[in-house]
Amino acid sequence: MNPTNGVSQQKTISSSFSPIQSRWAVIALLLLAGVLAGYLHQVFRLPLKMPGRHGLEFMAIMIFARCAAGTRYAGASVGAGSAGATLWLSHGLAIEPFIFILQGLALDFVYPKARAMASWVWSLALAAALAHTIKPLIDWVLMLTTGVESDSLISGLAYPVATHLLFGFIGGLCGALAWKATQKNLRS
Repeated sequence: MNPTNGVSQQKTISSSFSPIQSRWAVIALLLLAGVLAGYLHQVFRLPLKMPGRHGLEFMAIMIFARCAAGTRYAGASVGAGSAGATLWLSHGLAIEPFIFILQGLALDFVYPKARAMASWVWSLALAAALAHTIKPLIDWVLMLTTGVESDSLISGLAYPVATHLLFGFIGGLCGALAWKATQKNLRS
């Protein structure tokens, strides 16, 4: 006769939950976070004449999702979701979806180093700022090589780089602080 101390029931529950299913659920959530970022990009299309302003919401979502997910390519997954939303909503240049994925890959590359630092919140904010600055740099290279002009580069490269750095930093800081607050609340 088996003792009823809950051991067999616990094994049954844990064995029915596959890590593969969990991984697919995480990827789906990351893609949805990217879709949300792409959707917010479309909704907040205010004519502010400030390049990089979408870094506030995009980098906040990207950093929070990157911190929350334990997967290696979480940033690229969010970028892919945002790229899909951008293609679906059909706004921006054809290169924009590629840029979102590239920004996610850049964050994935520096995330382990930034997260290991004592001041990881600030490190992630700086990583977000640098990743967000990929956009004006690619636009600039495209303008030089193909002649395709970008509205944000009308007054040169310095202003868009500065605003992308600023908005990316603030968005990344918000995402990192939101993750830190979430962890603090979960511990208490």
